[in-house]
Amino acid sequence: MTRRLLSGPIVLLVALSGTIHAMRLARAQDQPSVSMALLSQSAWTGQRRPLQLSFQATNTSQVALDGLSVDVVVLAPARSRSLYELSLRSDATSVITGYPFPQKGTLAPGQSHTFSIKQQDLSVLIQRHETALYPLRVELRSQDVPVGVLRTPMIFLIENPEVPLNLAWTWVLSEPLQYDPNGIFQPGTIEADIAPGGRLDSMVEALSRIGNRAVDIVVSPTLIDQRGGQRPEPAGPPSPGCLPAGGRGGCLPDGRPELASPPSHRTGE
Repeated sequence: MTRRLLSGPIVLLVALSGTIHAMRLARAQDQPSVSMALLSQSAWTGQRRPLQLSFQATNTSQVALDGLSVDVVVLAPARSRSLYELSLRSDATSVITGYPFPQKGTLAPGQSHTFSIKQQDLSVLIQRHETALYPLRVELRSQDVPVGVLRTPMIFLIENPEVPLNLAWTWVLSEPLQYDPNGIFQPGTIEADIAPGGRLDSMVEALSRIGNRAVDIVVSPTLIDQRGGQRPEPAGPPSPGCLPAGGRGGCLPDGRPELASPPSHRTGE
């Protein structure tokens, strides 16, 4: 009789423990505690060309991370430019396969470490019999919980190239329109993107370091107009002012927004 009375609380305790553990895992997944930066990667992979990749991970949390592993997830090919751009931010296609790489040691708070992996067996992709651009999701895990993620494309050639590959770089500098129909400059992403360390600032900084290599640069007219403080004529009576953008900009005497100046840059001829 005693055992029957205790079995209910024990089962409830186990269930609550599992729920609490799941909630902690969910919070860890929603709040990555490791920043990751790609250091090197195979230019292309194939039947006799393994995937080799290295990245630096920095523990930005206040706790040490142990039970480390690197998981490389291969997603279905990105067959358009728009899908490719989406794949750099999220899982734009379905998962095909994954490769786990257990790691030794721990990552202390504030510590940085370089991880290197090599995947020799790419038979899953070989059996697909196609040359394609596969998005990769590289996860650093602690106790099987993702603590950081890195996304990068992988070129897979089903046949070895008979001539050298011609590669081209295209850099697209663009921003969504932040003017409303009355010509008022609304809050948006442009201020953060052109600020030091922002998305566009990082692209310009990278361009300044590539030397004389030829690249294709596409600049959106919308970005140029907004950066220059130009705005379309309002559909109705002029608005009495504009909205300062994120504390970085202000209003010119005629009501046009004034943005922070972007860094100067140079590109290859």
